Amino acid sequence: MRFGAILVFVLDMKRHESSDRMNILYKGRRIYQNLSYEEVTEVLDEMASQYYDNGVFDPLEIELEVIENGTSS
Repeated sequence: MRFGAILVFVLDMKRHESSDRMNILYKGRRIYQNLSYEEVTEVLDEMASQYYDNGVFDPLEIELEVIENGTSS
């Protein structure tokens, strides 16, 4: 089940252009902003590790916000 939550994020990210910029929100609050695709994957990987190691970051509370042409969507 835990793997499935992370997989959803990865599959969702594959729908976007690699040049898109993204924000990461946790519980509705922006915790990372203006990240590249590669940076987002690194941050999500770290968040997943923290979740598996000690329960930090509920995967159901993480949202990705794509920034297109300088605006959030």
